Amino acid sequence: MIRAEMKTLEVELPGGAWKAGRLFRRARFYPLNGQVELAILEKGKRDDIPGRVTDILDCALEKIGEEQADCETIADLCVADRQYLMLHLGILLEGDHVWLTRQCLDCGTAFDFSIRRSSLPAKEAGKDFPFAALSLSGSEALFRVPSGADQAAMVVEGEDAVQSFLERCLVSVDGESPPPPGFIVSLSEKEKELIEEALEAVSPALTTGLLARCPECDHEQVVKFDPYAFRTASRESLLRDVHILASTYHWGEQEILALPRERRHHYLRLIDRSRGLYG
Repeated sequence: MIRAEMKTLEVELPGGAWKAGRLFRRARFYPLNGQVELAILEKGKRDDIPGRVTDILDCALEKIGEEQADCETIADLCVADRQYLMLHLGILLEGDHVWLTRQCLDCGTAFDFSIRRSSLPAKEAGKDFPFAALSLSGSEALFRVPSGADQAAMVVEGEDAVQSFLERCLVSVDGESPPPPGFIVSLSEKEKELIEEALEAVSPALTTGLLARCPECDHEQVVKFDPYAFRTASRESLLRDVHILASTYHWGEQEILALPRERRHHYLRLIDRSRGLYG
């Protein structure tokens, strides 16, 4: 049986998971091997981004706090935490350093620039996270920071999404939970803006805008980096790796998939050398 030590990655979330009156900020990924990669490839296929992010992180995350990570806990994380986790999963899958190509907003020239994912700054949550208390229409209302589950609901609910979004984030009114129906409908547009401002103030945030300078016209501009974006090998490519190693060493599929990713690639390079594919 093949045995190999695998490194784990732990991160501290800018927000955290709120459970049973406590905030848990530590998250740990599974060691990256073929089993994890295959699960990501097979489950991360949904069209809606919030659902796809939940499915992918469910494959990649081992723990949040001291508890086993599950879909419900991952969906309940705030948006910035989910972006932060996907950013670090990208580091595991692709490495920290990544090249991007963008078109200059001034002269239209396509240019390349590089970033390190780990260098993207994250604003930590406010002291009352994940809650924000406001006085609205003579009542004391308590809201929570939006989550991935709220994002997913907006995708489904369409044109009523904004009102539904606020209703989902409303925790209590004057201590009454669940809150009375119709409270959000009774609020003015100004009060709804105050809710958004209060939630934004307490929420963590991940920087996704980067300054880049066009080498052609020297124009400095802000370009967007998608924290959800990373490239993985195709399912066919991964299974081809398994086939090559199984044919060469006569190992079983599960043994091969259990190998750390770096070890699997090292064996594949050795096979290529033995075939004279490169020096």
